[in-house]
Amino acid sequence: MKILVTVCVLFLLSCSPVTAQAPVSYDDVGVIINDNDTNSVAIGMYFVQKRHIRARNIIHVQVPAKERINDTEFENLRSQIEDYLIRTNLEDSLNYLVTTKGVPLGVNRGGLGKTSSKSASVDSELMLILDTLRVHIGQATLIAAGGQIRAHPYFNRNERFKRKKFHMYLVTRLTGLTKENVFSYIDRSGPFTLVDKTKAKFILDMDPRRSGGGYATYNNNLSAAATVLKSKGWNVVLNTDSVFVTKQADVLGYASWGSNDHYDQLYTEKARPKNSWVPGSIAETYVSTSARNFQPGKEAGQSRIADLLAEGCTGASGYVFEPFTVALAWVQILFDRYTSGYNLAESYYMSMPTLSWMAIVVGDPKTSIITSYPSLPAPGIMAVNDACVNDPVILRSQNTQPGNFFWYNADSATVIAAGPPFDERHPNFIGEGAWITVKTDVPGNFTYSFANENITGIGFAEVSFQVKSPLNAGFTVSADTVYLNESGLVQFSDTTSGATSWNWSFGDGTGTASEKSPAYTYSKPGMYTVQLEVSNGGCAATVTRTVVVFASRPTLAFTPGSVSFGDVEVRKNAQVGLNLRNISGNDLALTGTTITGRDAAAFSLPSVTFPVTLGVGESVNWNITFTPPDTGEYKATLEISVDITRTTVTVDLLGRGKTNPTDVRMVNTIPDGFVLEQNFPNPFQSATRISYELFREGKVSIEIYDVFGRRLATALEGYQKPGKYSIVFDAGDFPAGVYLYELQVNRQAKWRKMTLAR
Repeated sequence: MKILVTVCVLFLLSCSPVTAQAPVSYDDVGVIINDNDTNSVAIGMYFVQKRHIRARNIIHVQVPAKERINDTEFENLRSQIEDYLIRTNLEDSLNYLVTTKGVPLGVNRGGLGKTSSKSASVDSELMLILDTLRVHIGQATLIAAGGQIRAHPYFNRNERFKRKKFHMYLVTRLTGLTKENVFSYIDRSGPFTLVDKTKAKFILDMDPRRSGGGYATYNNNLSAAATVLKSKGWNVVLNTDSVFVTKQADVLGYASWGSNDHYDQLYTEKARPKNSWVPGSIAETYVSTSARNFQPGKEAGQSRIADLLAEGCTGASGYVFEPFTVALAWVQILFDRYTSGYNLAESYYMSMPTLSWMAIVVGDPKTSIITSYPSLPAPGIMAVNDACVNDPVILRSQNTQPGNFFWYNADSATVIAAGPPFDERHPNFIGEGAWITVKTDVPGNFTYSFANENITGIGFAEVSFQVKSPLNAGFTVSADTVYLNESGLVQFSDTTSGATSWNWSFGDGTGTASEKSPAYTYSKPGMYTVQLEVSNGGCAATVTRTVVVFASRPTLAFTPGSVSFGDVEVRKNAQVGLNLRNISGNDLALTGTTITGRDAAAFSLPSVTFPVTLGVGESVNWNITFTPPDTGEYKATLEISVDITRTTVTVDLLGRGKTNPTDVRMVNTIPDGFVLEQNFPNPFQSATRISYELFREGKVSIEIYDVFGRRLATALEGYQKPGKYSIVFDAGDFPAGVYLYELQVNRQAKWRKMTLAR
């Protein structure tokens, strides 16, 4: 025996088992068949059929049908494999490669047993192809400066393997003394092989004489493996004396010194344990060349894993040339990972550190064990509220078991009727995962289904909900301009078709309601944005309108809104007519007037007998006189007392005194020379037509006022001849409410009321 220098490495034990119990796919497994060897063809095709592997995953090569090849022959093998993977775009989609009996076993580059050796197993070289680690192929780079090893990146990990993350393939081999032996362990292994935990046991056979130097490490590993396995409730036989343990039944895991045990020949022949192995069993022996050949009759020298496989073991690691002890599997990692749910390939490669070296792993790479079958999934889907067209709907599964999660845009009966596979190849498949987001651009009733699949079977669930049409929200108001002295009450009414719930906000910070047609009384003046949010259980929409609240209704409208005399000769009299119209909705009594302000003395109102009573809509014309005592600007305010509202309304009086006036305004006594018609339509939503007829030519203007007599806009200004005319007034962004429009022709004015309804 030649076990050399041991390099110490750290190891971690798993904290929790791998719980994934989804059916295992072999779509990421490539099978390498040597067409020059009948065993390779037979074994490869048997495995492909048993594991339902796609034809495109079969990699055919033509190389010498021998166990040892030289570097040139290896490069030929390598190029055939790489070319096929690249040509078929399988390079990054495969995680595992499986070689077969008849594919060469080792690459002999000379220098065996030396630190500079470039010889390696074929499998350990193929694991590095087509990625960054390929620089180590054929190189003696295992041992780094300082006696440390360059371990591959998956060593001692505790996570599922992905080639894209770890930049290598996991390579296992299907080989044995005969093809029938290989067929047998293929049949006795595979994903989720059931093991009776009450009977199955691990045999860990130490050699007490291996107690010094690097040898002690591997005895310690056997002891550590026993501790880990016992903590998990497994049956363990840890032998620490000179007995070489044989003839054990129900063996699931085996590790010993094999023919390197000082006492093996006392108990058996060629270190064969002669065990009875359970399906899914794996083994490791501390034997330098345990995988040197897989040929019947060539038993000379050290013990072989080929004999363990012939006994009934379904997976084992071994070494094609004499390695350092660092190449040996760390069994406390190997058995821990394997009993935690990782597959055979993952478990071995997490426990074997070397790259471009001499190890191989024999067995189906996806063999794993379970101690009981999980229950058949009976999933559910959380209830879903009705939705709106184009709104995202989140579907969430519940009561699931570890495994595959698939979603479909059909009821479960339709999905089942379409038949397997139920993955992304199913015609109704829309996604996978514990939840999914869906939406539709049409209304109607919709059903989605969910499948939870594990190794026991598949369970379905479905959920239905209604997708509703969007709402065209709207509402009416009894008045969009209200007055607190007339109660401030507004009646609102939803006009949205199909709404089933309402959420009103009346804009004043306190008023809300949830009925379809609420009434609300405002308490403070202001301009309020009323918002209505409606829903039909799936769709929601929001609409707003403006309500203007005044302390009291305006009582008088003035034409014009302010009295301007323009330029008047100093100490001469000028008069302007002022039309006052009752717009209060009630009879008004004007009880008096006062002219106030710094320049009040320059203005006067002819004697008026008070009270002046105006019925609803009636008007009175007063002539205001302006006599400037000197040049300059003059301004005053005419205050009119109104008894019904106990308020005072005001009109601005403006004029300029000049010594040589160019424009002297006199009292407006010209008889009506025009007709102003009611706007149409009225009420209007955005634009309305104002029509009028002139009997005399002259200067014409149309002004827009609010109910307080404030000028808001000039709709027309110019000089026109007699005739019929009309203009279109666009209210733009004016808020809804009541407005006045005034037609003035040669300083004579008429006005009418119009209503803007948004």
